[in-house]
Amino acid sequence: MSQTKTLAAYGAALRYEDIPSDVLNRAKNLTLQTLGVSLGALGSDVGRRAVELGRIMGGGSSEATIWGEGSKVSAAAAGLANGTLADALDWEDCSWTGHPSACAVSTAFAVAEQLRASGKDYLLALITAYELYERIAMAVQPGPDFGWMTKGWGLTSWAIYASSIAGGKLLGLDAEAMENLIGITGALTPTINVLPHVTRTDYYHFQWGLNSFSGIAGAHLAKVGISPLPDYLDGDSGYWCTMTDICKWEWYTKNLGSQWMIMETLMKHWPTNMWIQQPLDGMAELIAAHALKPADIASITISPEVESRWHVHPEGYNSVVDGQFSIPYCVAAMLHHPAPTQEWYSEKFRHDPSVVELSARVHHRGEYLRLQQCFEMFQRGEYPHYDITVETTDGRTLRKEVPLPKGHPRNMMTDAEFLERFHLVADPVLGTEKAARVADMVMNMEALECAGDIADAMRVEK
Repeated sequence: MSQTKTLAAYGAALRYEDIPSDVLNRAKNLTLQTLGVSLGALGSDVGRRAVELGRIMGGGSSEATIWGEGSKVSAAAAGLANGTLADALDWEDCSWTGHPSACAVSTAFAVAEQLRASGKDYLLALITAYELYERIAMAVQPGPDFGWMTKGWGLTSWAIYASSIAGGKLLGLDAEAMENLIGITGALTPTINVLPHVTRTDYYHFQWGLNSFSGIAGAHLAKVGISPLPDYLDGDSGYWCTMTDICKWEWYTKNLGSQWMIMETLMKHWPTNMWIQQPLDGMAELIAAHALKPADIASITISPEVESRWHVHPEGYNSVVDGQFSIPYCVAAMLHHPAPTQEWYSEKFRHDPSVVELSARVHHRGEYLRLQQCFEMFQRGEYPHYDITVETTDGRTLRKEVPLPKGHPRNMMTDAEFLERFHLVADPVLGTEKAARVADMVMNMEALECAGDIADAMRVEK
């Protein structure tokens, strides 16, 4: 049997009863986190445009809900808006290969609401998406000579599988249709290009929503039916040759049925890029322990130096991604506003002279790590070890070591910490009482007859 057929058969056959309780619990916490950070993004520049786009693309239909804003649109348009909201603050998950939750959660909710599927059906679809997506994405990880910073790294390309598989599972695809869906999704995959990354354009965040839109369309196409499109992952002309220079064939079926990929996923503690989590973890502890204010900082030095995460702009940070991908900016933002918020990335904050000036006092030292090195460390169970040194204006030297970020699979947040993080971002949007109701529905999702009821409960009163 081909690897495509093996994956398709596994995805089609997986049952809710096959899934361990700790995996189901992680799926609930991941859902809670994704919904919370999406609500927190509603007032952001990207969030407002995402909602507008969803309404434009989905008008005249009432299949699914744009989270928080409450408009009823087509399922694909809800995936477009909600997938973008999920990534807008860069605060969702980070797997070995990208941010699958932005596509998987948005799609699973949209299609579940469209079909009036149960909470159990939603959880099964979400976990199935992680199982197939992660293995496909790991198989096509580029080799050392591919050129991450010239050709690009396809985290926003292969992410489409997290959407389409979630939708296909909810639609009840059998093994043959799931195999066709794998082929359809491969053909729908966006091209890899480094420019959306190096330009730090806000388009970066819309890619997750666009993948959700296309993935939902692909899932419905597989359900409607096409003539066979078999073995798309296999052979010399398979999916891999459009994505990478070398295929890691073993990953297509590696530990299938025994290693649950959702359990290998990092859940971000802060609204910023993955490789900026530890500097913020360390700075948060130093700020709390020493009551640090911006005026107290003479300089901050952080090790290691991570590729493309150290840009400083004396004139201000022009895009949301400009801020989210800069260690100096994020540290300065936290010192000015220790509680995480979408305001960190507002245009006013990104050009605040005090924030911008402080970012210039944040420096790097020590080992230089390329992004590819960092992800390869993560994929084999290791992680960069960060050191932070703060020199204060009154002559103190404060140090903090952060070996693993909070939310790493080996340093995971507790249920209580997930709930606290959800309320931190959801309460200002929904109010404490409504946010508590949403959280209770998510954490008891197996009892819901219609998972889409959660989307209705998230409607912001206008």
